[in-house]
Amino acid sequence: MKIRCKLTLSFVAISLLTLVVGVLATRMNSTIADEYDKIVDQTLPVIEALDDLKFAGLRIVSSTSEYLMISMKKDKASGEMTVGQLNEEQELITDGRTAYDRAYSRYESLIECYFAGKSEYLERIRTLGGSLGDLSVRIIRRSKAGADNEEILEIKEVFETAENAYLEAVDALILLEEDELAVRKDRMQGTIETANRTIAVASMITLLLALLGGVSIARSLSQPIVLLRNAAIEVGRGNLDQSVEIGGRDELSDLGRSFNTMTGELRNYSQSVLQMKEYTENILQGMFNALAVVDTSGTIIRVNDAFCRLVGSSEEDLMGSAFSEIAPSCRLDRETGDGGDAQIKNLETAYMSRLGKTIPVIFSCSVLRNSQGVVEARVCVAQDISSLKKVEDDLKLSAAFLEKSHQELQEFIHIASHDLQEPLRKIMTFGSRLAEKYGQALGEQGGDYLARQQSAAERMQTQILDLLTFSRVSSKVETFVSVDLDSILAVVARELKPRLEVMAGELRAEGLGTITGDPEQIRQLFQHLVENALKFRRPEVPPRIDIVREIDDDGRFFRIVVSDNGLGFESRHAERIFGVFQQLHGRGLYAGSGVGLAICRRIAERHGGSLTAQGTPGAGAVFTLILPLTSSLERVA
Repeated sequence: MKIRCKLTLSFVAISLLTLVVGVLATRMNSTIADEYDKIVDQTLPVIEALDDLKFAGLRIVSSTSEYLMISMKKDKASGEMTVGQLNEEQELITDGRTAYDRAYSRYESLIECYFAGKSEYLERIRTLGGSLGDLSVRIIRRSKAGADNEEILEIKEVFETAENAYLEAVDALILLEEDELAVRKDRMQGTIETANRTIAVASMITLLLALLGGVSIARSLSQPIVLLRNAAIEVGRGNLDQSVEIGGRDELSDLGRSFNTMTGELRNYSQSVLQMKEYTENILQGMFNALAVVDTSGTIIRVNDAFCRLVGSSEEDLMGSAFSEIAPSCRLDRETGDGGDAQIKNLETAYMSRLGKTIPVIFSCSVLRNSQGVVEARVCVAQDISSLKKVEDDLKLSAAFLEKSHQELQEFIHIASHDLQEPLRKIMTFGSRLAEKYGQALGEQGGDYLARQQSAAERMQTQILDLLTFSRVSSKVETFVSVDLDSILAVVARELKPRLEVMAGELRAEGLGTITGDPEQIRQLFQHLVENALKFRRPEVPPRIDIVREIDDDGRFFRIVVSDNGLGFESRHAERIFGVFQQLHGRGLYAGSGVGLAICRRIAERHGGSLTAQGTPGAGAVFTLILPLTSSLERVA
């Protein structure tokens, strides 16, 4: 009988037994998997839900306790700050109750789905949790109602009793679920041990039959197998040049040829591994970032060239030294731990060079595990950010310079509003007195000169006031609030109603909605736009002003279009009209200083938007105001 036949029979028998063992193992694994799924799908979610209930309760307790402490300490001097703190703690209490309701709903659904017999636990948690929440609300109400400290202390005692009862109940349920979990785990362990014993017995039987079959064909296989064994030992020692010569045309000769093929492939693979190792080494040494591998005791076991350059030392000097000498502020065992997500990402810290120089770095670290999941080392990567820190310092200097410039602008505004206007007012006052007392003595030409002086002074005063208004748009610090544009436009319409009636004009607007912004500046913007349309109307044509709102396609901005039927302008002046003191028409034809539209654009930009214009001579102008739907709660331009 050929070796193939002998081995085939032996393999058939062993395969049948292996099949049986496999079926047994499969059934055992299915049982274990079912039990595990029950633990995962039932008990563990319940424990997690209870933990969430406990945490939500603690949030309510801590925020309520803090609310009590603040309310008992509040006085007149710190009243405004205390109200803000109380409101903040009240919001935290509300968040805690929301978290409690969410956790309770989850716990309730799990109990009803998997543990209907535990409904009394559910009722107890509902009762105690509801009592805790109601007491927190009662504390807030009594505190707001002006309850004295004695009454608040009495409520606090009741609250602490409810707190202890709730937390004890939750802890008891957690302990109960953990005990049940331990019991189910013990049951699973017993199943596993039974499966292991069954598989072990079947494996021993299979092994025994294999040994008997091996003994029966030992003589015919011994010599070739010995040759293969010796060659395999040499291969295991790293001698990949081994080969065996087995004569014949049976399976062993095929095995010998296959062995020779294998050693040849191993030689090729070994060369590939060596090349890959060299390639990896080149990558590590060519890295711009400093890399160090640290074992579990905190000793450096590998570094790259960038690390050596960063700390100013050689690889030989660094090997075996403590990583804490280089990074004293990095406690790898505490900061990374051994969990599944054990890592540090982009931590700003500092390395210490061998010369004692502090080097700011961005530090990251992750763990290396063996096949059993045990941490064997940590890979630490650092990027030198010395240049970035310098840029950061420069930015701080720039910010200080901008702050100084802002202060100087405020000083300028003060000077312009007081020191510059005071001489101007005197010029206008004495000019008026001169006209009243000596107007006839000055003669016609002198009166003309005086009138021109007064007109120039009034124009200069208007320009100063408009320039101040323009400057204050950017320098104003104001909290943004919700602004009803329809109400703002109604105020503007009331103020301009006499002019509209005289001109037989019409102002139409529809559904402008609400934005977040500065109400006074928004009013100024609309008033300037409407006044601009009334000012530059066509003679003998009643002015008509339409204001409509449109939403952008992306839903983040909306545009307000203000159109009129006035004089219009050429398109090449679309940007010029927004300049300070810019007027398209002669100075004496229309009133104003030419700052109104510049103020409008500055207000739009301060609110995170823009203002543009289009016009057609003799057909009117269209101003498009684009504003964000939501804005920052506070802006400083």
